[in-house]
Amino acid sequence: MKPIHTMIANCMIVSSLLLGACNTSVHKNKVKAKAKNKLAYTSPFKSVSLPKESFVVQPNVSQIITTQNGSKIYMDSLSLVDKDGVPITEPVTLHLQSIMDPAEMITSGIPMKYSDSENKNVPFQSAGMFEIQATTASGQEVMIDKQHPIKMDLSSYSAENGFSNFILNKKTGLWTKTEEETKIPNMDKEIIRRQLAKLKGKTAFNNELFVFDFYSLLDEFLNNNEKEIYSYYKNPNKAIPKRLLKYGVDAERILCCAQVDINENKLPACYLVWESVDRKKFPNWEKASYAKLIKKEDNVYELTCTNPDDKTETFITLIRPKMAIKSLFKFGPEKWDTNYAETLKEIQEQESILAKMNDVYRALTISQFGVYNCDRFYQNPEAFEAIVELVVPKGKNGFVPERFFYVSKRDKISIDYAFSKKLILMKDESAALYTVLEGDVLAKVDTEQLLKCSKDNPTSQKLTFKPLAKINNTNELKELMGI
Repeated sequence: MKPIHTMIANCMIVSSLLLGACNTSVHKNKVKAKAKNKLAYTSPFKSVSLPKESFVVQPNVSQIITTQNGSKIYMDSLSLVDKDGVPITEPVTLHLQSIMDPAEMITSGIPMKYSDSENKNVPFQSAGMFEIQATTASGQEVMIDKQHPIKMDLSSYSAENGFSNFILNKKTGLWTKTEEETKIPNMDKEIIRRQLAKLKGKTAFNNELFVFDFYSLLDEFLNNNEKEIYSYYKNPNKAIPKRLLKYGVDAERILCCAQVDINENKLPACYLVWESVDRKKFPNWEKASYAKLIKKEDNVYELTCTNPDDKTETFITLIRPKMAIKSLFKFGPEKWDTNYAETLKEIQEQESILAKMNDVYRALTISQFGVYNCDRFYQNPEAFEAIVELVVPKGKNGFVPERFFYVSKRDKISIDYAFSKKLILMKDESAALYTVLEGDVLAKVDTEQLLKCSKDNPTSQKLTFKPLAKINNTNELKELMGI
């Protein structure tokens, strides 16, 4: 089987021949755009751009800048100079655009293929990309001193190996390798994980608390008042005390005679409040289940329940004793609730931060302002070349898009092509084709159409782009693409 990059190179040759036959007006528009922007690439959108972060820095001060996604920029006091190599003295504004997913790659228009003497149009798989620029209020050109380059720890969405660092020549559209991979664990994330564990242990109320048997809970709540307790046995439909419900502790129907060590005491398991460790949901069996406990490690037990109606059916989960039921009722539900509410809020804030943080950083040396990427060559043994007929709705003014994008959410890639009669495809249920129509309208060939294509079919396979919606910003694009 041909490597995927060889097949893509063949498709690109066909594409360039087809582009030569495009209508004159489209070709002229492209030439004008290149002349104006002096770039080898343009965004397929006319009115959509990537958001920028800006940081005003004093150039003669060593400093660390943290971006919105957690990346860190390290600047030396001698890093910023003018075109003659003289240190700049006026404030400098750094402009940063993060390009971290296929939607942002499409919006940027940056070519995601690599070419050199040995490789031709090899697709990239990125672990993070960005563009960094600098300006001054006076319009003075800002450069980076070669002896004092800027360093960056890029917060990467991929913890996998094999990604090297590249810089883009914006005038030619070609990438140059700058460094081998340097991956650093994100210790900030580990610190927050530890803080989060302490927070979760701070409160007994975490919505995962339960007791084995409701009547054990009721016994302690009613302070062993036999008459009152008996009334519940006699009338199972009797309403549970509202104050008891406020504690929010679940009650399972588990019969267990084991004794458990807790706080230097040995107590029956049925008279303890437990916490689920693995968060498994208990089965809804009709009768109370018989159970046994096995201590697995410090303060963690394996609970095995057996369905009384089917002895072959078992449920196994990990649980942890939190306190005696009696200790729970030493304080009113209001106090527990206040403590829980405050701690839960802090936990949710920490978890929100944690969810946005990546597991690793990728270290880069920034020797000049421009576009940088942590990439590896995309390889897929399932790739095959399909003969296709791409059907695209024409705009009111006869506009025909020049590029389309193969996007795999599974592999986190975006490969751009000129319109062609041959296309490289993979059996990928997360993949789709996209293009941008007149008026910044996103159009799509869905996964179902792509999966019908076969490498064994020598005939042309029709792929129809369906307009989705006008795109006003990258968030809308991500939502439509499901990213």
